[in-house]
Amino acid sequence: MSTHHPKDILERLSAFVDGEVSSQEHHELQSLVQNDTKAKRFTDDERELKRCLKRACSKTKASAELRNKCLEAINSQNITSISDKSSPLSSKGKSYYRLMAAASVLLAVSLAFWFANNQFTSAPSEIYAVESYVYQHFMTNHDIELMPYDTKMAQSYIYSTYQIDMTVPELDGATFKGMSYAEFVPGFNTPVLVYHVADTPDPVMIFAFEVEAMHGDIILERDEYAVATCTGHDDVHIKDIDGKHIVSWKWNGTWYSGISHHDGEVLASMLPINR
Repeated sequence: MSTHHPKDILERLSAFVDGEVSSQEHHELQSLVQNDTKAKRFTDDERELKRCLKRACSKTKASAELRNKCLEAINSQNITSISDKSSPLSSKGKSYYRLMAAASVLLAVSLAFWFANNQFTSAPSEIYAVESYVYQHFMTNHDIELMPYDTKMAQSYIYSTYQIDMTVPELDGATFKGMSYAEFVPGFNTPVLVYHVADTPDPVMIFAFEVEAMHGDIILERDEYAVATCTGHDDVHIKDIDGKHIVSWKWNGTWYSGISHHDGEVLASMLPINR
């Protein structure tokens, strides 16, 4: 891995944990995490922090001011460049180690103050696993009422009515039957796209989510491996739940999770992506 400023590596690893890096960067950073103990410790801590926040965070979101103060404090540190290529996260005088420690302490203190100011005024958020609820809907809710649009009309309707800018895909070998804006979990509605495989009654259901809307008062938690895998337009992730395959992918700011009676690879092959 090429030499980077310690702060740059910290930011890239944070983006890696959030699943917001390119496919090439994902492979590069995955290799770094596997071969550098400090990188692995940092990403493990980041993931644990995200899990704790999801469990304990109130409905009130952390302010942009709090995040900016944390970043300003990190940026103000006097850090030397990394020079030991044998360990990408080693630096002269262990400055990077001190930076990580200082940043962790600063973040912990800031969060402690934030929780103290908010925990008595807001109820905790509800957390739902996306793939589990996709599976439940598919197994129990085939009779949803559909608006019989074609894909272009459905896409236009979703944007004009719900201000969701998303693609309604054409699936190879399947016919689009229509869409609904249905309750996914209590208090959270989202577009549901329904297709039928040609010459069969077999349905395909695709749930579409605005990524930014998945972490509000209600938290929709995606499979962490799906988030790490789906970084480019052509990336898909397949998860098996009780013999049914949930196929997930991300286009721009929309997260899609599809399910059918077919093998996940079959559904993935229907998507209009370059393979």
